[in-house]
Amino acid sequence: MAQMNALALAFGAFLALPAAAQDRSQEAREASARGDTAAAISIMREHLAAHPDDAAAKKDLARYYIWTGAYIEADALLSPMADADAEAKSLLAYNAAWAGRIDRALALNADGLTRDAGDFQANYTQAIALRQTARAYTAWPHVETVERAKPGSRDATDLRTGTRQRTASEISLSWGLSDDSDDIRADRVGLSAAIDVAQDWRLLADWSTGSYRAPIGGGYQPVSGGTRIDEDQLWLGAAYTPAQDTVITAMAGRSRTDLESHTLGLLRIDQRVNDDWRFSLGADRDRLGISPRSVSLGLMRDRYLAQVRYTPDLHWTADALFSRQDISDGNARSEVQLAVRRAVLRSPRAWLDIGGEVQWLSYDEAPGTGYYAPDNYRRFALTASAYLPVNQDAGFSLRAGAGLQRDETFSGWESANDLGVDFTSRFADDWQVQISAGYSNRAQAAGVYDARSFGVRLRKQF
Repeated sequence: MAQMNALALAFGAFLALPAAAQDRSQEAREASARGDTAAAISIMREHLAAHPDDAAAKKDLARYYIWTGAYIEADALLSPMADADAEAKSLLAYNAAWAGRIDRALALNADGLTRDAGDFQANYTQAIALRQTARAYTAWPHVETVERAKPGSRDATDLRTGTRQRTASEISLSWGLSDDSDDIRADRVGLSAAIDVAQDWRLLADWSTGSYRAPIGGGYQPVSGGTRIDEDQLWLGAAYTPAQDTVITAMAGRSRTDLESHTLGLLRIDQRVNDDWRFSLGADRDRLGISPRSVSLGLMRDRYLAQVRYTPDLHWTADALFSRQDISDGNARSEVQLAVRRAVLRSPRAWLDIGGEVQWLSYDEAPGTGYYAPDNYRRFALTASAYLPVNQDAGFSLRAGAGLQRDETFSGWESANDLGVDFTSRFADDWQVQISAGYSNRAQAAGVYDARSFGVRLRKQF
């Protein structure tokens, strides 16, 4: 009897051997249908480890990756298949569109649209790509084709909602508060609007009112007396898109305090060159709103700015900023900032980027008119940024930096750290609320001190 039991166990074990390599792809698809994308990814990866030649499973896993923002992983799966598999090529275009690689997406998608101008997937991809351009409205014909192909579907509804968010007019109400360890406190309430008036024209308006406070005796109080000075600003202008990748913005405004008023102005061009490069060039004139003293003195600054972003692939992003300011007290400010970050995690539960940044800042002189004016300020930091989704319409954005700073007055390098969090939630389709908080113990506008900030923004699209 014992021998028979042993044989039965051995036979059972033999029968169980193929179970390690069983087809679990359907189990993954069922998990996806339930909305459990994390489980779908895990199960399908296990399935592919046992069945590495299952092309259909690879394409489904790529879809799950795309839905969670894991564009790097999706690209790695689909690229080797794209030349021989039309569906894989279509998905690769879809992935590139969601990843913001617009030129690549349009190039890969061209064959699908040529073969069938009414194809659901090709039009979906085209809409995702085009709505990220300066002329986002060019996505609408493809959105409508998707709706005709699958009327009332969740895919069509989501595409319309997302495209409308990028093309609708909007009005927003904001409030912000900041203070630092030198007891400089500023708060501001603002109302802004961006109204589409034609396909390539958007009217802009911005009004805000705020106050600056500092205690008497600290060197930052108003020269007019007391501890507070108020300021109102009004801006009017327009944004024009002469080409698919170009936006030109021009605005004029007025800043007023109880002591005087000044004219404001802004001119900026934003240009996407290709998938790898984009830049902004601008000049603006604004009040030097740093402390009650700088505001009460009526200080103005003319700023000239150049920003460049380089994204050579789906892993890396590099940013550079160069600026020059001419201040009405005869001073001048020069600044360079360089930053690089790498995408290290994309999953249904979290996104994470790790990087570093450097900053150099210099003023020609230190006139003592209410702001920090170092001759040779330097900062180095390691940075991290993360996004933690709560659901499809809400999530937390976290950012942190840990580094060192020094100017010509320091005896050595000192800590320079940042921490910030934003919570953003969309509700009732057309409404969005954003709540922000931050802390920093590095160079502030008035000096190298601790500072805290808090803000709320409510936006309505229509």
